[in-house]
Amino acid sequence: MSHPHYFIGIPIGEQLKRTLADLQNTVQQEVEYKTWTHEEDFHVTLAFLGSVSEERMESLQNALRRCTDLQAFTVNVEGIGTFGHPAKPRVMWAGVERNQPLVELQQHISDVTEEQGFTKDKRPYKPHITLAKKWNSSAALSTQIEQMAPSSIGQLVVNTFCIFKIHPQNSPKYEIIETVTLKGEGEK
Repeated sequence: MSHPHYFIGIPIGEQLKRTLADLQNTVQQEVEYKTWTHEEDFHVTLAFLGSVSEERMESLQNALRRCTDLQAFTVNVEGIGTFGHPAKPRVMWAGVERNQPLVELQQHISDVTEEQGFTKDKRPYKPHITLAKKWNSSAALSTQIEQMAPSSIGQLVVNTFCIFKIHPQNSPKYEIIETVTLKGEGEK
């Protein structure tokens, strides 16, 4: 039996979503991708979980609800880049500043998921917001994607993280099933 797929991520605020959607509209005139991320699906991934049974998800949700001592913080969203071959990049993303609070949050989430029996990602953490996937042209990229966006796109206030359920056939694809609130400024 196949179970739904999930991931843990940081949701994006409305103003930053609009800024990223505007950036997508500008870049779409210059590059060809098969899939453009829906504005409501913008997020920063902290951990991909894959296929998860209902029982296992319940246990993970209980473990994550205990992450109440983590402090809210802000990160900068800066520039755009790609993953994959430079001439035909498979993913285009907006960069997210890899500051200490974000690294600590991601590491904490990674530790909790590993304690719950999930496989830890061995790759170095590269925080980003996916804008597009699947290069869709027989021609090579003829422009420098990095030069198509301002160096500073905006700020992301990280005061929650969420468990997202993936609905591959829908648009938007991601449904928040659990939200964990971080401590606000000044709270002890």
